[in-house]
Amino acid sequence: MKKKLLAGKFEVLERFGSTSLGTIYRCRHRELDRREVFVNVLYDELAADSGASESVRDVVVRMMEIRHPNFITVYEYL
Repeated sequence: MKKKLLAGKFEVLERFGSTSLGTIYRCRHRELDRREVFVNVLYDELAADSGASESVRDVVVRMMEIRHPNFITVYEYL
């Protein structure tokens, strides 16, 4: 059975849940030592709204700068 891929490099293992922004998938990253990661895919309405997409991007960029044991590590934003 062929695995579903997100962005060509995230192998979907399962649908994990959802947030107010989108659907979260548990995935295996094909380029980061097959590390298990979680991917939040924005809802179509938000992805199509340039203002909302820009706001999410700004938050993600700030999150990428944080290094703390009680905080998630953000590897990339697509």
